[in-house]
Amino acid sequence: MNVSRARMHSLRTALLPTTLIAALVMLKIVASPLYATQLGRFPAMMIEVMGSRSILFFWSPAGYYEQLFSASRMSKQQILFGSSTFVPDAFRLRRLRPNLANVTDWKATDTPVNRYGYIGPNWTQAKPPGTRRVAVLGDSVPEGYGVNMDQGFVHLLADRLNNATASQAPGQRFEFLNFSVSGYELTQMMDVAARDVPQFHPDVYVVVLTELSTYRGWDSHLIYLVQSGVDLRYEFLRQYVKLANAQKTDDEATMSAKFAPYRMAIIRQALLTMQADAEQQGAKFLVVLLPTVEDADIAERRFAGVPQLLASSNIKFIDLSDTFTGTLNRESMRLTQTDVHPNPIGHVMICDKLYAKLRTDRDAWSELVGTAQIAEH
Repeated sequence: MNVSRARMHSLRTALLPTTLIAALVMLKIVASPLYATQLGRFPAMMIEVMGSRSILFFWSPAGYYEQLFSASRMSKQQILFGSSTFVPDAFRLRRLRPNLANVTDWKATDTPVNRYGYIGPNWTQAKPPGTRRVAVLGDSVPEGYGVNMDQGFVHLLADRLNNATASQAPGQRFEFLNFSVSGYELTQMMDVAARDVPQFHPDVYVVVLTELSTYRGWDSHLIYLVQSGVDLRYEFLRQYVKLANAQKTDDEATMSAKFAPYRMAIIRQALLTMQADAEQQGAKFLVVLLPTVEDADIAERRFAGVPQLLASSNIKFIDLSDTFTGTLNRESMRLTQTDVHPNPIGHVMICDKLYAKLRTDRDAWSELVGTAQIAEH
């Protein structure tokens, strides 16, 4: 009798995980059709999130480099000198090392760094005749982390525009200069816009914002500056640090809590500063809101309030936060299961969505292409 009970207990023990696995598989199967229905959208997203590992590893926009900026994870010396790809910078913390044949910390096989310390071939400071020059500023996603240079959406968009003008407006050309750097937050992009971009005389400044610049972790660079005693360089940053009563001795969590009430105000002022720099150069200014390839609709929800902020500040923008909406299983669009940077497929989707939205927004399209005549296709 005792033997029979023991066997029944063993059988139940063996069946339980099998049943649970089968139930989880069934939930995964029904998630996609459930997601297509209005009432089933939220439950389907919860199923997908529960089955995902990406948000456990990458709670902020995606990436290894973004995570490095947490002082609790890595020291300044490790960040600056732990890699042959970067050189130190007092305000920005680090820059890409100039004249690299390839960015050595990436999985990509063809991503050179030019003599100015940015992704791509060497640029001329003087703008070539017949060229509309676009300066792109952002973090690892527009930089093209993990993919070859010609697979990133910035390169794809430039090719698309140039292929159109080659047949429809010979003699006109678009040149995209990619000033994006992995891990850069808005305050670092602002410094690039003020100090590096003007020497290349662009016609357009395009600022690409991921959640790194607008959501959790948005203030990591500012916190580092205060804790390290580095000159804040910009008067409005000094004013907000004073308003927040942020002290050099504050730990990261305390300082982040102090800055939280001023998040939107600091983001707004940083963007307005960049817009003013563009206008001073006689250039147009455009912002793109760009998600990473996280499960469900997590990424687009992290931009809450940002479109309203841009609209109220009279800043023209394109909202791509819905780029991956409609697809639950997004592993085929990102670098790995746990790295939510877009892979080549993801970059193509971003380029297609950006081009489509630009074509339907006459003002934004005009900001980007100017007077170039490009037929829809």
